[in-house]
Amino acid sequence: MKIVWLGTFRECPSWRYFRRDLKNYVELKCYGESPNPNRLNEMGGDTSHFYKTNINDWIEGYDVKEIERLENPDWILICAYSNKMNYLNLNKVQTPKAIWIGDPIQDKVRILPKIKEWKIDKVFCHYWTGTIEPYMEEYKADYYHLPHSVDTKIFYPTGKEKSLDLAFAGCINLYWYPLRDKYIRHLNNLRKRKIQISEHFGTIEEYTDLINRARFFLADGGLYRYAVCKYFEIMACQTVPIGAEPLDADILHIKSNFNLAPMREDHIVEDFTYWIENEKERESLAKAAYETVMKYHTNEVRIKQLLEMLKK
Repeated sequence: MKIVWLGTFRECPSWRYFRRDLKNYVELKCYGESPNPNRLNEMGGDTSHFYKTNINDWIEGYDVKEIERLENPDWILICAYSNKMNYLNLNKVQTPKAIWIGDPIQDKVRILPKIKEWKIDKVFCHYWTGTIEPYMEEYKADYYHLPHSVDTKIFYPTGKEKSLDLAFAGCINLYWYPLRDKYIRHLNNLRKRKIQISEHFGTIEEYTDLINRARFFLADGGLYRYAVCKYFEIMACQTVPIGAEPLDADILHIKSNFNLAPMREDHIVEDFTYWIENEKERESLAKAAYETVMKYHTNEVRIKQLLEMLKK
């Protein structure tokens, strides 16, 4: 199978790692916003794991009719991560088209008209929220839940000493992550606890090292309780995610007291203290978390699901 991937080099890390692994299964060509020297200079030469990418992956191009002529793909997959979806003639190509939506609530107003205008055949979404699905019959598109997945060549147990009781790296924002903000305010200054909290991921090596050194790593889905990729990254390192279940936890095999340590919003310190003082339970949760990811949420598992969905 040959797939043309329409997107941007500014894609989120999980999509970039997924795209790299997808190349092992299909012939893949990437078109869209490429990381030319001027763009990298505008970004201050940022080489963090959000933008560090293989420059040779991307071909600058937006006229999809011309791309279709050059590549003759079996599928065109549009990754709707960027607002800069300046594609031309998408509704004029004969190749079947799928779109992959990252945020079905925030992106609803922006994406829904495009699904209709571009005559999209299949819609994939990271999160099952009920915001996009009702429109699919009218738009004559098939809808599929295709959650995040994790690259286990990057996120894996390194066997490092669990020297931190709790760690976190990522966005800390009262509006978008109110529960996360509350967790951190209650826990960050606890005495006699080794806690490391950062708003910056650092390099991918620093991020995975932090996860591996923590007994527990803070996890929550933000304002909309999304099953963000952080859950799977933590679990793949055989570290215990601690926090709140995402909205679609049952579909994703994420379960409190099995592979996630729950912290109730009104008993944060009490619940955290319980988990810290029960090492055998933590080890059981860590083992179950790792086994869950390896069975359901690796890139290899998700790629096979994607290809099956495209064949339907």
